[in-house]
Amino acid sequence: MPSRSSALAERTTPGTSVAMSVGVSDASGATGIQADLKTFSVMGVYGTAAVTSVRAVNTRGVKGAQAIDGGAVRDQINAIATDFEVKASKVSGLADAATLEEVAQSMQRLNLFPIVVDPSFAAKGTEPVDDPDAIRVLCQRMLPLAALVTANPAEAARLLDRRDPIDDPYGARDAGTEIRRRYGVAACVITGFRRDNDHEGEAVDVLVNDEGQHELVGDWRPTDNTLGAGGVFSGAVTAALALGQPTAEALQTAKQVVSESIRQTTDLGQGASPVNVLAYADVD
Repeated sequence: MPSRSSALAERTTPGTSVAMSVGVSDASGATGIQADLKTFSVMGVYGTAAVTSVRAVNTRGVKGAQAIDGGAVRDQINAIATDFEVKASKVSGLADAATLEEVAQSMQRLNLFPIVVDPSFAAKGTEPVDDPDAIRVLCQRMLPLAALVTANPAEAARLLDRRDPIDDPYGARDAGTEIRRRYGVAACVITGFRRDNDHEGEAVDVLVNDEGQHELVGDWRPTDNTLGAGGVFSGAVTAALALGQPTAEALQTAKQVVSESIRQTTDLGQGASPVNVLAYADVD
C-alpha cells in the first residue's frame, strides 16, 4: 500500500500552467479577482490571487470598499511566487499609491512576467477614480513593466490626461501609440468600439505594438449585460499567455472568450448583468 506522501505525489499534475491575479475582491463575482479566477479556470489555467482591496459591490454599483495594507499585499504575492511557477500575471483595480509601489517592486523582484495591466479606474458600474498619486505610480512604475496594457476608451483618455474618451478606432490608434511612447509599454489594446455594418455591427478593439496597429474584430452583441467584459478580456489574455500563446494569439483567444461570454449572458442581479464567462467552457 503506497504511503500518504507517495499518494499525494501521484495526484500532482505536471505542466499545469499557473496565472496570478493582483486586484480587487468583488463581492458580486462580476469583476476583480473572482472574475479572473473563473476565467483562468474555464481556460484550463490554475489561478492564484493577491487581494489589494475588498469591495462591497453588486450589479447596481459599489457600496463600500476597504483597502488592504501594502505590506499584506506584498506578502500575498511573495507567498504565491515562492511556491508556484507563475507563467503570467495580471494587475488590475487601482489601489493607493503605496500599495501600487509594493506591487510593482514585488513583480519586478520576483520576475513575475509577462504582466497584463488593466487600469480599471473607469470601469462600467463603478465611480471613476481620481487619485492623482495612484495614477502617477501606475503610469510610472506598473506600465513600464507590462507586456500589455488593456484599457477602455475612458481609461485610455485618462492615461493621456485627456478630458474626453477616445471616440473611435482611428483615435484609438493614435492614443495607443502615445501610451506606448509615453510609458514604455510593450503593447497597448484599447477595447470597446462599435462599427456598424450591414448586420448587427462589429465589436472592434485596437492593438498597437512593435508590429504596428491592428484591429481585433468580432460580432457586436446587442445587450446591456456586459458588466465585467473588460476584466474577462484582460484575464483571458493573461491565461492565454500563461499557456504559452504569443501575445497576438492570446488576444485573439481573449476576444473569443469575451464574445462568447457576452453572447450567452443571462439576467443576474437587479442592475447590469455580468457576462457569462462560464459559457466558454462549452466551446470546442
